[in-house]
Amino acid sequence: MLRLVIGLAILLIFLTNVSATEVTSCTTISSPGYYHLANDIVNSTATTCIWIKTSDVILDGRGYKIDGVSSSSSNRYGILVYKSGESLTNITLANITVTNWGMGVYLQNVSHITLINVHLIDNYGDGIILKSSNNITIKNCSIADNDVGITIGYYTRNLTLVDSEVVGNYIGINYENTVEYYPNNTIYNNIFNNTKNVYSQVNFYSVWNTTKQAGTNIIGGSYLGGNAWFTPSRDGFSDTCIDDDGDGICDTPYNINAHSTDYLPLTYGNAPPDLSEYSISGTVYYYGTQSGEIYIEVFYEMPWEGAAPLYFENISAPGSYSINVTEGIYYVSAFMDVNGNGTYDEGEPFGVAINRTDWSMADAINVRGTSVTGVDITLYESQDTTPPVITFVAPTPTSNSVLSQSYIFVNVTSNEPLATALLEWNGVNITMNGRGTNWYLNMTGLSNGVYQFRVYGRDLAGNWNSTEVRSVTISTPLVEDNYVLRILVTANPSDMEEDNGFVIDLTVISGMCIIIEEENYRLHLTSNKQLRGLSVQPSDTTPPVITFVAPTPTSNSVLSQSYIFVNVTSNEPLATALLEWNGVNITMNGRGTNWYLNMTGLSNGVYQFRVYGRDLAGNWNSTEVRNVTISTPLVEGGYILTLSLSSDFSRPSEEDGYAISLVIISRAGHVFEEGGYRIHLALQGLKSTIAKAQVSNTQPVAIFTIIPSPATINEEVEFNASLSYDPDGFIVDYTWNFGDGNITTTNQPIITHVYSSSGNYTVTLTVIDNDGSTNSLSKLLVVAVKGDFNDNNEVDIGDVSYVAYIVLGKMPQDLRADFNGNRRVDIGDLAKIAYYLIGKVDEL
Repeated sequence: MLRLVIGLAILLIFLTNVSATEVTSCTTISSPGYYHLANDIVNSTATTCIWIKTSDVILDGRGYKIDGVSSSSSNRYGILVYKSGESLTNITLANITVTNWGMGVYLQNVSHITLINVHLIDNYGDGIILKSSNNITIKNCSIADNDVGITIGYYTRNLTLVDSEVVGNYIGINYENTVEYYPNNTIYNNIFNNTKNVYSQVNFYSVWNTTKQAGTNIIGGSYLGGNAWFTPSRDGFSDTCIDDDGDGICDTPYNINAHSTDYLPLTYGNAPPDLSEYSISGTVYYYGTQSGEIYIEVFYEMPWEGAAPLYFENISAPGSYSINVTEGIYYVSAFMDVNGNGTYDEGEPFGVAINRTDWSMADAINVRGTSVTGVDITLYESQDTTPPVITFVAPTPTSNSVLSQSYIFVNVTSNEPLATALLEWNGVNITMNGRGTNWYLNMTGLSNGVYQFRVYGRDLAGNWNSTEVRSVTISTPLVEDNYVLRILVTANPSDMEEDNGFVIDLTVISGMCIIIEEENYRLHLTSNKQLRGLSVQPSDTTPPVITFVAPTPTSNSVLSQSYIFVNVTSNEPLATALLEWNGVNITMNGRGTNWYLNMTGLSNGVYQFRVYGRDLAGNWNSTEVRNVTISTPLVEGGYILTLSLSSDFSRPSEEDGYAISLVIISRAGHVFEEGGYRIHLALQGLKSTIAKAQVSNTQPVAIFTIIPSPATINEEVEFNASLSYDPDGFIVDYTWNFGDGNITTTNQPIITHVYSSSGNYTVTLTVIDNDGSTNSLSKLLVVAVKGDFNDNNEVDIGDVSYVAYIVLGKMPQDLRADFNGNRRVDIGDLAKIAYYLIGKVDEL
């Protein structure tokens, strides 16, 4: 494999000496040779865009895309490799995006074909279909948001799928049911995150892992092994498996079917989380005419309805931004606050970070062990007034269906991407799972009855629409139909004779429910068929007992802090708990008998609260009401602060100006207009005695980030001191010593600088506050020649080999070699440095 990758690098170097045929539009390739795209191809009418009908073809997309616009037909092909009556061989597809087709890539009767750095995104049917083909390599590919990621058809053998992402599809890998045996298919070091990761109606055989060996795997772990098995609902095998030794390999195998097992499934492990801070940075662009402050928001979930941002920062105007986060997977958005209320309102310019070609939805930003750069956002003004068209699709049951099951799977599609979708379920709105044009929710554990529902959706421009209303009946038989269920009810639980009670004979149809109102009755059931799942319990009318527990403050407490932690326990499990906070109900966190909520960011004042809880039988109860005062003193309580304002700086007194008296119970302040005033402070006790008030200045704190670090020659480096602060005032100036003889002072926290030569530079930031105090912080910045990994100040064949080793997995990922900006080092980066070495491209 190493020879293959290095050989590929050498091949890329010498391919420039071969005459390449440019492809500028949809075409048929009938002659062997080297072809490359010269531009994006956008075509909404072609049945097949690129049709390869010959052997010995290399098609290099050079980063361009083949876009079918919005195909709604499954018989349209982005790339078709097939010739009737012949077997094709030696085909390579590389560095290309295929999107919006019925089928992205279709291969039939082909051998020795390689797909490297191919992105198959948002195709109506399948991303890749393989039929009667063998010796196939799929490496460093993204197969995302298709109906089916990969279909492995009949007589397909010797498939190697490695280092790829198969995510966001309804089905990840689909094995067709024409045969039961698929020999020598090897699938390892991939990410699967689909509604159904693997689907087949028959048993199939594949190898799902390599041997455990040291090396960075696809999710950043320290060992190569099998695959990562996630699901969008976060209940996949790799989401939930145990990893006691913390090696990033699940402790138990993942059984895919009776004949296929991933013995080394990957996981993020259960080691303590990395709480180190990393940065997400990029640029916010806006080309409209509105004005307002620009805010950056970072979410764990998609930044739509109901989600609260984890990180929130005002960057004032379009331009560069950097925000610090801990490890995790995030979504980043930005908006322009035209209304000036500090929150996003419908119609204000809005945008999301998109890192994949032509995605219409936000891309997840994976922060793991390093900062992430190049997360750019463009703000768009809402001008779309056409509501989306939302349609129920299978397996959603039709209206008026009667189902003998305990669940209803609701699945919809729309004609355009949705920002959010809500399932209105018997009058209650529930946020659905999904993204883009496909949304779903499985309502499980349903009792017998009638359920009415519809789906509302909002597009990216804020337009709402809904499906029709559907009614579905759940009717699960209690016992088999047409049998008599005899019920004997007696007041004596130990005496079950019919003479001591009464008998009810019921013809059981389906969905029959029996309620016994009193606890001192016993139910005796007889039937000539076995009962299935019958459970009778006395009705519960006793309300729960809910009690405040520590650290909830006692009533009439006075706290010198800005939060109140409310914690309760109950004598039985609760279905829900509500905190009534100054007359407003807020849903609490927790489950079972323990519920809590931390109310933070509180101003000084009195807060009144109690907790309501509902048990599983529907009974409500509440705690007592508590009153708690938040009072963070400026000086010791019980004193009056008198502010004397005078235009005479040498002698401030009440006679020369005017006075304001404040009772000190909180961090109070008074705002004065600019001018020649001097503030004289005096503390008057209960006997009107004068106390001295001394004001001391606290030194400011210098904090800054460098992005990127390390950097390269002639690369713009951003220095961001936005987190610097002054505890008792504000920062007026930032002085930057860049270590190369350049010293700059500015009143803005963000500045950029370009280094013209390589070396190790000590960068020092000095901040000055409004009282003249200073504080400094220094950091080391390494500046190197871009692409020089062996530190000899030039790019040579050793650097090309270094990138080849990274692509192979023999060296850990080094994002300095990410020349194409997709946050990983792949075959495209290897090609670029090879071209740069021989002078075919001017810059990396």
